[in-house]
Amino acid sequence: MLRRDKQLLRGAIALVVCFSLGACSQQGAAPSVNSKLRVVTSTQVLQDITRNIAGDKAEVTAVVPAGGDPQNYDPSIRDVRAISGADVALTNYEQYEDPRVNAALKTHLRAGAARVDLVEESVKHAANVIPLIEDQSLDTVWLGLASRGASKSLPHDAVTEIQVRGVKGPGRASGYITGSFGKPELFFNSADGFDEGSDYVADTVRLPVTAHTHMSWAFTEPGIYELNINARLRESAGAPPQKIGSGRLVFAVGVSPYQAVSETRETIIDAGHADITADLSIMKLRLSAEGGSNHAYSQGDSHAHDTAAKLQNAVIAVPSKTLHSVPQDEGYSFLGEPGAQVYQLPQAVLARHKHGEIDPHLLHSAHNARSYVAAIRDALIKADPQNAVTYRVNADKYSARLATLDEQITTQLAGVLELKRVLITSQNSHAYYAAAYGLQAAGYVRQSQGDDPSLKTYKQLVQTVRDSGANAVFASTQVGRDVQDAELLARQAGITACVLRDQTLDGEIQTYEALMLDNTKKIVACLNGAGG
Repeated sequence: MLRRDKQLLRGAIALVVCFSLGACSQQGAAPSVNSKLRVVTSTQVLQDITRNIAGDKAEVTAVVPAGGDPQNYDPSIRDVRAISGADVALTNYEQYEDPRVNAALKTHLRAGAARVDLVEESVKHAANVIPLIEDQSLDTVWLGLASRGASKSLPHDAVTEIQVRGVKGPGRASGYITGSFGKPELFFNSADGFDEGSDYVADTVRLPVTAHTHMSWAFTEPGIYELNINARLRESAGAPPQKIGSGRLVFAVGVSPYQAVSETRETIIDAGHADITADLSIMKLRLSAEGGSNHAYSQGDSHAHDTAAKLQNAVIAVPSKTLHSVPQDEGYSFLGEPGAQVYQLPQAVLARHKHGEIDPHLLHSAHNARSYVAAIRDALIKADPQNAVTYRVNADKYSARLATLDEQITTQLAGVLELKRVLITSQNSHAYYAAAYGLQAAGYVRQSQGDDPSLKTYKQLVQTVRDSGANAVFASTQVGRDVQDAELLARQAGITACVLRDQTLDGEIQTYEALMLDNTKKIVACLNGAGG
């Protein structure tokens, strides 16, 4: 924190000097009809993209120089001059660029000039955005129980009973609900067996016929688990049960969910909210999922955001990032000894996202880059309508190239086995790449450069590497701290460290397209065990 304060102080001193030299006036005149549009971008990558759209109709300058780090850069007097003379300023997102870059733009961009936040604008052009997660262990599927579709003719005291009648797997499994005062209420626990003679009374949840409940699901060992689940309707106390349905639901715990995929079990559910649902309208037991990235494996990288599936067709992913220590409270003794590690899907919680923040690394998806192109095109046309035709034609041509780039990346990654498509990074910066190209973003050392990872984080990531069989950990940028994080984790886990690029261009990699292809080449090589 002290280092950042000193950096801000140095930046303020530089700006004072700039003012004394008369170079930082905010009152620059608008460009004349015959002059070129003046555009300033925060990064080299945005400069490259903008030049492809602007052609020779604009002068495009980047604040952060070649080889510089956009998230750790103190603008120079030259940069402030470029900002003060610009007609348009293009940035990623306030949470991406160094605060000193944002401060310089806010202070010195002249009145009447446009500042465009490309993350926000690209959403209007179909960009896919990912919220930032405060606790990555919560970035998983939330699995609950539900009873739906009840007829109005059912008595008011009718209940749906959902039972677990057996568990197969390498360890113990349990499900529980945490009450208002933190006391756990067990739904089932495989450690004490399943008693058919008692009609599974200790492993049954009773729900009103239009009710829903959130739950936590815990597993003591990594591997594939199969739960035998049954649902039935009881119209009143003492009335005989009516069968709704049954099925076997598979959980991939601490291992790749693709290990459990088969011709009949092809839907992987790894995010969003899902319920084991007793559907009384059709008297069936099914799995309903909403708002997650649920993958239909047979359809490649397609997503089913609202899914209804038979239990036997689905695999619930429980990644290694869900590892938690058993609490000291004796009420949790059913999970194991205090301090022992268990894999746990969390009971649904509110506000898991950092309020108002989204992951700003959209450009690791070529699809999102095309959305940036549309947003930049619109900004240039608004500032310079007389050259609108040129901007539209250039944007269309460049967007077509990016569509080809998208296909090239997908083709190259086809050479990586599904079981090896595990991306572990030093920063949380390549989630878009993983989502766009069918990789599992299994974990990261730090959310951003300003965070300090804990020993628990490293321990969880080492376990993730072992459980997933990952061949490499990736430094998210070429910056020293990222490389050090990746190398430390690689040594602890006994795997290779490989270095990627974020939004930094230099003499070796001079365009956005080259950056994406270079990253892809390294990812393919490292995931296949060949090193980068």
